[in-house]
Amino acid sequence: GWQAGEIHWPVPSRFEVDGLANYGYADEVWLPFAIEVPDDATPGSEAILAGQARWLACADICVAERADLELRLEVASKARPGPAATSLRERRDALPRVLTVRSGDVAALDAAFDFRLEDLDA
Repeated sequence: GWQAGEIHWPVPSRFEVDGLANYGYADEVWLPFAIEVPDDATPGSEAILAGQARWLACADICVAERADLELRLEVASKARPGPAATSLRERRDALPRVLTVRSGDVAALDAAFDFRLEDLDA
């Protein structure tokens, strides 16, 4: 009954090698997602969250990597911040936001396009 939500991807960095540009992540990347806890989860019991990760590790060449992951957590009766809560909040706040657009204008200027969007949340 446990369900993992959609991964929230942070904005990647731009990398250029030998004139070829690409986007990706360096060093460490956090990929937050929500976990839906079933109604019958018993406080004090242990939940085992498991998954598989695949990525490319690149320097001069790229090597495909993978890992089977497992995290054991105690089921709490209510949410309570853990030791990493501040760091998690900072990383969550740095994620890209969805831009809600009410209107947009497009104009052709010498075969180029100029876009103007209005952010409803601003």
